[in-house]
Amino acid sequence: MRISLMTNLANGHGASPVDAFVSGMRAARDQGFSRVWAAQLPWEHDALTTLAVAAREVEGIGLATGV
Repeated sequence: MRISLMTNLANGHGASPVDAFVSGMRAARDQGFSRVWAAQLPWEHDALTTLAVAAREVEGIGLATGV
């Protein structure tokens, strides 16, 4: 069974928000999720750029957005 996760882009809480998102994607993959969908809210950083970095850094999980 393939299970997807829907999330917003990560808030870095003082760290890089892109690094926080990549860490979250690794955690999701390790927990068995096959795909992560990320929405972009108006005050968040660019979703497509963040997903491109995450796709390069995290293997074995699909990434998608509804932008």
